[in-house]
Amino acid sequence: MKWKKFAVVTLATTAILAGCGNDSQETTPVEETQQESQVESNVEDNATDGDSAATESKTDIQEDLENPTSSDAPGLEAQTFEIDLMAAVDIFDETFPGASIDSVDFEIKNGEPQYSIDGFDGQNEYELDIHADSGEILKQETDSDTDTDDDAIDFSLVISPQEAMEIALEDAGNAKVKDWDLSVDDGRTLYEIDLEDEDPNLFDDVDVDAVTGEIVGQS
Repeated sequence: MKWKKFAVVTLATTAILAGCGNDSQETTPVEETQQESQVESNVEDNATDGDSAATESKTDIQEDLENPTSSDAPGLEAQTFEIDLMAAVDIFDETFPGASIDSVDFEIKNGEPQYSIDGFDGQNEYELDIHADSGEILKQETDSDTDTDDDAIDFSLVISPQEAMEIALEDAGNAKVKDWDLSVDDGRTLYEIDLEDEDPNLFDDVDVDAVTGEIVGQS
């Protein structure tokens, strides 16, 4: 009789332990849902971090282009614009028919690339600022002036601004172009290339003959 009781107790204990073992290995629906939610959350966080990094990278590039004083901003020689020099000259000619041009400046002003063109016709002096990407006229002025001492630029003879900038940078180390000016000085048409560099021992300005491409001055 005692043996039977012992057998019953042993069987009961084995059944209980087996039941506990099965319970410990099973995952409840609530636990599965929590695990899935955590995985999805991690994936979403990673995606958000990636988008944020990409956005920050684009913002940094845009700020560099709009801020020419930044050490990371590219020089004018490394940028292209929708309106080139001759297209800007055409816009000036359409705005002031018959006028001659005596100077062209190019710079990034308030984050916007623009040409500033001065001209004359013996009766008036003209100034026209043109956006270098959109072609929009940003400023237009006419002043009465009968001075005939100004010299007109012959654009059929001059090299392009890109050529002039490349020539100016040949011996300029790591310098980059900040802005440039095209004008006639004592009968000679010159590009004055304004350079930017962290080395104070390097020259800041290079004068390039706009017809021959010769460097005629450095300062």
